[in-house]
Amino acid sequence: MKDNNSLFNFIPDLFFRKKINITYQESIADCGLACISMILCHYGYNTTLKELKGNNSFHSRGLRLKDLLEISENNKLNTNVYSLDVDEINLLKKPCILHWDMNHFVILEKVNKNKFFILDPEKGEKILSINEISKHFTGVAIELTPAPEFKKRSSFNKKTIKLIDLFKSSKGLSSALLKIFAISILIESITLTIPIGIQLIMDHVIVTKDTLLLSSICIFLIFFTLVKTFSDIIRSYMSLSINILLDIQWKNSLFSHLLKIPIHYFSSRKLGDIQSRFNSIEDIRETFCNNIVDLIIDFLMIIGLLSMMIIYGGSLTIVVILFSALYFLVKIIVYKIYKNASDKKIQDEATINSFFMESLYSMPTIKVLGILTNRQRIYNDKVKTLNKSEIKKNKIEIITNALSSIIIALDQIVILWVGSYLVINSTITIGMFIAFNTYRGQFSDRITNIINKSVELKLLSLHNERLSGIALQEKEIFKKYIDSENYDIASLELSHVSYTYDESNYTISDFSIKIEGGESVAIVGPSGAGKSTLIKIMSGLIKPQSGEVLFNNIDIYSLGINNYRKNISCILQEDKLFSGTIAENISGFDDDIDMEYVTECAIKANIHNEIISFPMGYYTQLSELGGSISGGQKQRIMIARALYKKPKIIFMDEATSHLDTNNESIVNKSIANLNVTRIIVAHRESTIQSADRVIHLNSESK
Repeated sequence: MKDNNSLFNFIPDLFFRKKINITYQESIADCGLACISMILCHYGYNTTLKELKGNNSFHSRGLRLKDLLEISENNKLNTNVYSLDVDEINLLKKPCILHWDMNHFVILEKVNKNKFFILDPEKGEKILSINEISKHFTGVAIELTPAPEFKKRSSFNKKTIKLIDLFKSSKGLSSALLKIFAISILIESITLTIPIGIQLIMDHVIVTKDTLLLSSICIFLIFFTLVKTFSDIIRSYMSLSINILLDIQWKNSLFSHLLKIPIHYFSSRKLGDIQSRFNSIEDIRETFCNNIVDLIIDFLMIIGLLSMMIIYGGSLTIVVILFSALYFLVKIIVYKIYKNASDKKIQDEATINSFFMESLYSMPTIKVLGILTNRQRIYNDKVKTLNKSEIKKNKIEIITNALSSIIIALDQIVILWVGSYLVINSTITIGMFIAFNTYRGQFSDRITNIINKSVELKLLSLHNERLSGIALQEKEIFKKYIDSENYDIASLELSHVSYTYDESNYTISDFSIKIEGGESVAIVGPSGAGKSTLIKIMSGLIKPQSGEVLFNNIDIYSLGINNYRKNISCILQEDKLFSGTIAENISGFDDDIDMEYVTECAIKANIHNEIISFPMGYYTQLSELGGSISGGQKQRIMIARALYKKPKIIFMDEATSHLDTNNESIVNKSIANLNVTRIIVAHRESTIQSADRVIHLNSESK
């Protein structure tokens, strides 16, 4: 591996290496498309992973080799597949794609001596030795080169959220910003007047020994300083109010959108990545609130400061402008590399957060299997990867800050040098030079702030792209509320429904069934036959590629998925209890909990007696991991939760798998006595026999 401890080894890569911009995968299935995206961009066809995903459908578990070749050829790339040994990799035309760890694709960017530059869509850039390559490379490589009909595309509008739309939706923001702007103008006006007072004291008061004028000027300076301080406090409080306002409005809006995104989005992504993307809204808010008003004020102040510097220092102003331009040039040179390093750090933080949360949720499994050491080793590896990202980012900052310090120091020395000559030659007075130097210091601070804050705003594109991964996801279509109280019972029909995770193999194909109101239907079949998929289609969790799902002869998507779900309840295999009391869980955290009905539902689920035996009864607190109760108790609380909705249809996917036969029999009889339509997935004969009809799902019937 490359020596990450040497700052000086890092400098050549920082300034002289031509790089391919890395495209990070959004989900576990995106590595192949991310590699194609990088190759296309390298050859001049600007595209994004999102665009490629929109133009191509593929298996939710990722691309196969033939899919990768087909998509590449559709994008006017010639493809050559090679089976080769690791010591032959250097013969490949770079950049190329390598098959990695039997389940992944990466880019080989280039080979420099014994260093192999790898771009991993999941983990970022890595520089490996041939021995390290051999541990991962499977022996399959794909060369992708432009076909004769390949055309470059220099401009491409990435689909990201418009930040202006975020601000437009924020009530009270405009008036608050105007007030802050007005106060800032007052503060900066005072800032401009103070050097004038200093110059008057140096050039007039001291020369004329006018103590009365000295006292007057000092009193005014004290007054201005107090006004400036109190104004600054008011502005800080107002900025804090804006921060709180935006935090509440933006997070509520984004969380509301997140809850309405279809379920397949969550099934193909890591929790840590989703959380990291959601948290990007904080970076956008903080950068905006801390920078935008200051930037506007700084721009206005620069005009005033330039004018004052020209008045007091004349040609000295040119020196200040030249050094400011040099500082700006350094920032431009470093920006792209710094952006990539920041992006890598964000990705690594998301990865380690996902692993951490996964470990918490899987703690019983980790302990029972005795794999604590393995989890610790993997966690340590991820921490090291994150540390390397932080080191690289910090190295760039160290180099940039060092260059900036040199520029600022040279600026001060040259100004002192030239300015002193001008004072000696009586071109300017000592008071004018001191005033100029004060304005120069303010100008340098302002121009530095503008450049640094502009870079921060530019870096918001990272967080904007990540946030767009949530905000631009299509939502489930909600429609105006329709009262369904007049439905005593409800029928459900599937008409020629088909669904596939993979275009070559349909999980559900041209499937039709009519379930009458009040009927109990059991769906049985071998594992992998599509039972759970069928339940998710029926409940509206996933939308079929073709066919209709009819609730009382109305298509559920025409009715509105929100209206349909008001009439159904589900107990799925992956169901969870939430952090809160048992009563809150059963009621679905209802604002006005009907405790009498909560108790009734618990009795029907045969969990009431056990709940009241707890010291806090229905007010017993449950954690999100639900570790304080047994699996059977969890399932019965979930059943009580499903009954609390007073559903017309209830879906039960292995909902009683953790119950003993006695509890299962009581629960089944309780639900059978309700006037609801029941659709059950089960393997137990007793549960299957309780149904009015049994549907056998297999490769022929589905």
